[in-house]
Amino acid sequence: MSFGSGAPVPFFPLYEQAYGIPPAGLTGGYALYILSAAAVLLFAGRLSDSLGRKSVTMFGLLFSIAGCACFAVVDGLASLLLARVLTGCAVGLSMSGIASYVIDLHRPGRLTLAATIAGAGTPFGTALGAITAGLLIEWGAAPQVPFIGIATVNALALIGLIFAVETRPPGSRAALRLEFALAVPTRIRFAFITACAGFVATWILGGMYQSLGPTITATSFYDDDRILAASVLASVVGTSVFGGPLTARFRARTATIIGLAMFVVGVGSIALAAHVHSLALFFGANFLSGLGFGATFAAGLRALLERISADERAGVISAVYLVSYVGTAIPTFFAGVLVPQLGLTAVLDLTCALIILLAVLCLVGTIWPRRERPAPNHDAN
Repeated sequence: MSFGSGAPVPFFPLYEQAYGIPPAGLTGGYALYILSAAAVLLFAGRLSDSLGRKSVTMFGLLFSIAGCACFAVVDGLASLLLARVLTGCAVGLSMSGIASYVIDLHRPGRLTLAATIAGAGTPFGTALGAITAGLLIEWGAAPQVPFIGIATVNALALIGLIFAVETRPPGSRAALRLEFALAVPTRIRFAFITACAGFVATWILGGMYQSLGPTITATSFYDDDRILAASVLASVVGTSVFGGPLTARFRARTATIIGLAMFVVGVGSIALAAHVHSLALFFGANFLSGLGFGATFAAGLRALLERISADERAGVISAVYLVSYVGTAIPTFFAGVLVPQLGLTAVLDLTCALIILLAVLCLVGTIWPRRERPAPNHDAN
């Protein structure tokens, strides 16, 4: 699913040149992708509690296949936006279900592993999609090839799910309903808000690279190589896969602090690299930011899961993704709008400043001592 959201990134310079799509159109497409996912999460994020994890994920895969079909025939802004919306619906419909599915299947004492897989799947798939598509472009493959491949993999996943075990059997399902997915228990509201400040901070960086990554490399480092442009996104979201395991032995609170520290230093170094035009510093900063990204997200999600019961998972996870998506879409869109007025370097500075501010707020909230009531029927570990 996430592979499909990363694959279009290397094509953005081609879309700009061939169809005259401006930066605001590219970031607007990303914002629509995010908002589509958020809208579905808002109203259908808890459907996996009623229909089962497996069924909801299968519906999401069908939307993803439709999005791939649209990307394969993009010929202007309208078709690009439609493809983004379908992909967003696919992610929104299935992301909470997939994450809940993985966490349902964790063995006792392995919550950290489950949270890492649930958190790392999205950035790892996005990075792999961007790199693979960039390589295919350099090798002269037709633009349709990556999306045909993704649709094929989704179809195979769809078949595989037919034979997978269902962790929400009919007897345990609630009545079928569409309702707001912001089901965050009162006892964890402070922890939820604190964690989401960190989630949004990390996702803004990924969103900026997903929409403006090729433009950044071409403008700040004078290189428009497609593989290099894809590597920018991959160097952050791909590295994030290792952030969770790197801090897995620490308590969630300690791991969050370590992750935020790495992330803040990395983001500050990204802005510096753009000013001194150092590609080596830029990628080094991306790697450090990626490690902080992964550690912050995995530890923050683990901290929330440790406080809730199994029946509360889908609602809380949906709320996490919903806040992360919406909080990412708005600044990413305005970044694209401001580029023609302020210039790319100034916009990059402002975005990095916003990211650091949110990360610091998360750090303060994490350190701040606060008592919370235990979850009823707690079984997270």
